[in-house]
Amino acid sequence: MIAVVTLMAVSCSDNKPELLKQVPADTDLVALIDAQAILESAGFVAGDGSLQVPQYVADKLSDSQMKDLAEAAALECVDAKAVVIAYNYSDPSPVAFFTLKSREEFVKYLSVRKYDEMSAEDGYTLYGDAGGSRVVVGQNQAYIYDGVRNPVFMPITEVKGMLSSAAKSDITSTPAGKKIGGHTVSMLAAIPSASQLGVSNMTIPGMPEGSMFLLHADLTGTELKAESACLDSDGKMLMMDDVVSGGFSTVDSEALKYLTADESLVMAFSLKGVDWDRVMELAGAGLSRSERASLVMIQPYLNAIDGTVAVGAGFADGMTSVSKIINGNGSESLSGLSFTALVQLKEERAADQLMQLKGLAQLSGMSMTNTDSGFSLALDQSNIIYVEEHDGMIIVANHPLHRSGANRTVAALPWGSYTGAIGLVLDKSDKIVSDLRMDYELSVELSGSKDGKSILVYTLKGGDAKGLIERTTKCCMEASDAVDRWLK
Repeated sequence: MIAVVTLMAVSCSDNKPELLKQVPADTDLVALIDAQAILESAGFVAGDGSLQVPQYVADKLSDSQMKDLAEAAALECVDAKAVVIAYNYSDPSPVAFFTLKSREEFVKYLSVRKYDEMSAEDGYTLYGDAGGSRVVVGQNQAYIYDGVRNPVFMPITEVKGMLSSAAKSDITSTPAGKKIGGHTVSMLAAIPSASQLGVSNMTIPGMPEGSMFLLHADLTGTELKAESACLDSDGKMLMMDDVVSGGFSTVDSEALKYLTADESLVMAFSLKGVDWDRVMELAGAGLSRSERASLVMIQPYLNAIDGTVAVGAGFADGMTSVSKIINGNGSESLSGLSFTALVQLKEERAADQLMQLKGLAQLSGMSMTNTDSGFSLALDQSNIIYVEEHDGMIIVANHPLHRSGANRTVAALPWGSYTGAIGLVLDKSDKIVSDLRMDYELSVELSGSKDGKSILVYTLKGGDAKGLIERTTKCCMEASDAVDRWLK
């Protein structure tokens, strides 16, 4: 596998338009990948028939693996700036294909890798190995089917059929297909129907027939940014108002000020105006009568929700907390964590919900103490759970509640612009980063917005690497060593 991936690291031109024109317009899934950019982000440097392997990789490879890399690097026969993957959900295997700079050199490489010639037809030659990998080599392209186990599967016939269909209408002729490309990774996928997924009674409210999923991702030295959206059959991006009646509201960032500075991981979603009757109808499809009855019991509580639902979690005392979780019993593990959960409720419903929760707590028999805004439960001598009503919210936490506004993850992201998001920020002021003496700053954001886009932004700064993949790998290795030293 290492050799095959590295083989695709010797390229400089962009064959995107011609390669995509080999994909039929009705293909279920199409991806265009700049494999060279990915390898460069991992620290590999290829060119002039040689490959510079980053030291952090070389240290982990065996002699035979290094030999595989050397064999792959000796060839400059593959253009890896544009690798296409095409797949129909009914097919036994996807196909990956790319342009060859030298057909002769590529065939020599297959021979070295113990691929045997199996058949030839109309200018195409089929090669295969003992593991079920099949490679169809044409004059200028190679087509790879991996893990072929069906003896009646005919790769050359499949390639010819794909090219014949694409000649009539290819993916670039469709409105959505025109959006593929210009990024490190682009992917367009038809949203499968319930029958294709092998399930019944499943629908996506408001999702038009023929809708598609579009993904773009880009790598820089310190950041991975991926954007996704749903498109209709005309390639137009679906707004949330198009999919859900009334659309979604956004997160109330003021509510998040109750999360503490120790809670680096934050999840928040707006559930204002949700049609819970419709949700229950969809969730109950295919369930038994008793299972549907359970849903009915919780619906009154869901009906009371009218805004942001959020959770914050983190380690209360850095690596000391981690040690408690790894080495301690249940009580010590809980005391090592800091968490806060909050729910915004409809007007004047918070007090009623708090009274109901208090009644349930009294029935539980646990030690309960009234507070100014609610009550607390003593799980044991070192763990107390607070349940209180503040600003129209029910808040549950394992620490005394107050509006600190000190959470770095909350401060770092524009939560008021999102319908929902998950965020994580770890910098040098974080206790774990400080305890491990790590020279890195990490930020992760996964968010959704009213315009229908979902965005993932992963940022890692620090260290001496040039590419993000290399930087991430080195950071993980250093963190693993630092944790081991701490725990010894």
